[in-house]
Amino acid sequence: FLHFHSAPVFFQGKKALMLFSQFTVQILEQNEACKNPEFLHRVMYPFDCFWNVWDYLDFIQRLLPADGDSGNAKRAEEISSRINRYIDAHLKDMISLEDLASYVNLSPKYLSKIYKEQTGRNLSARISEKRLEKAAELLKYTDKNIKTIAEETGFSSSNYFIKCFQAKFGMTPKSWREHFFPPD
Repeated sequence: FLHFHSAPVFFQGKKALMLFSQFTVQILEQNEACKNPEFLHRVMYPFDCFWNVWDYLDFIQRLLPADGDSGNAKRAEEISSRINRYIDAHLKDMISLEDLASYVNLSPKYLSKIYKEQTGRNLSARISEKRLEKAAELLKYTDKNIKTIAEETGFSSSNYFIKCFQAKFGMTPKSWREHFFPPD
């Protein structure tokens, strides 16, 4: 990223502090992972306790992932895992990319990018797949009606659920259930 090991420079006055803050935000905005306003606040908040500009910049540098850092792959894997757990726990909710990005403190665009790189799939496909897998499980192991299963798995209507289910499994939810529990 950047190296800040030069002679110490001390800020004097509010104007210098404001200019430095703007400079810091510009540097951070160049890093896609840091576009979340909550992250920027977390980074800017401790500035008051740094006397030396270079100490502060070193602090920021330690917060940012380095290019080519092997920790980046591990971090991307951890984020994908957290997202998958969130999806599993919130299948019946309307899950938006913005919700997921906020959950892991990343911008929506950056989250989409690293999730796709990590899993080879986009988030909307993953959400739909998990909903349909859960629906197939409910059809197989419960006697809940199709409308209830559609609602419990986050589908906006039972007609849309049936259409999606048939596209994935090649049969309607009713046929799927009858495959496991033939009518008497």
